[in-house]
Amino acid sequence: AECAACPRGSASGGGATACSECALGYYSVTEGASACTQCPGLTTTPQPGAVSADQCAPACAPGTASVSGLEPCEPCDIGTFADTAGATVCEQCPAGSAAPSTESAECQVCQPGSFAGGAGAGECVQCSEGTY
Repeated sequence: AECAACPRGSASGGGATACSECALGYYSVTEGASACTQCPGLTTTPQPGAVSADQCAPACAPGTASVSGLEPCEPCDIGTFADTAGATVCEQCPAGSAAPSTESAECQVCQPGSFAGGAGAGECVQCSEGTY
């Protein structure tokens, strides 16, 4: 028996027993590819297994998200963030941190002497006198 070529949209390294579908943001134009090619710049694919660079589309910038991860995108709300391009959801800031503005790419850790009440906080609150 001969080795079979991987179909477009997938790839395999030497000695592989199966082809791997190209991940999000990658494509494979030819059959028998040994690796998938990454989309250029801030572009990604709408789903895994892309077969052409034409399927690479502008991704949501960090701090924004959409159902597909592609433009058009919505800014993350206060208390949420998206730290990567192509985000499909904005995550709540973990307890002890906050995102005080919309379109946050990261949460700010509360400084000593302040706190954020639970996940998804929009601000760190200063401890009152007599507390820490």
